[in-house]
Amino acid sequence: MKPLSTVKILFLFSGICLMAGCHTGQSAGGEKAKAKEGDPVMHTSLNRGQYSGVSEAGTMVIRSESQWDSIWRVTFQVIEPAPERPAVDFTSETVIAVFSGMQNSGGYSVDVTGVAQKGKTWTITTVITKPGSDCFTTTVITQPFAFSRVKGMAPEETVFVQKEETLPCSN
Repeated sequence: MKPLSTVKILFLFSGICLMAGCHTGQSAGGEKAKAKEGDPVMHTSLNRGQYSGVSEAGTMVIRSESQWDSIWRVTFQVIEPAPERPAVDFTSETVIAVFSGMQNSGGYSVDVTGVAQKGKTWTITTVITKPGSDCFTTTVITQPFAFSRVKGMAPEETVFVQKEETLPCSN
């Protein structure tokens, strides 16, 4: 299979974002969304990694098999062979995707650390971990990503709260 060009990748990712409801973690006014208290919703990691076909930072709520298939293909287009896509029952589960964008070294990671429901809103907390200034890292371009399975159907309204952590490396 011929690899997708960068323009096609961005076009496909933009289309998937429109279908799935991508978020940047910011409100229309540009300020970070505030976490709302709520009841925890069970979630588990499906896959995380350092290298993906997604170079732009973003988040996505995946509500259908076709969305799941599309974003899996885009994410793993740079991996040969691509890992098998985990089965998800979209009648009772939702997938959350988080991409930290292109990073100029190793040592970065991203994860979904919490999902809470209050009323008809899910608040999804993500964390991007970056290496501290005293860390030795690989000199390689990375595009960290994470997929999490969430028990339950995502409500129409989801709020993403992004946190950043710096990994200390000195003793």
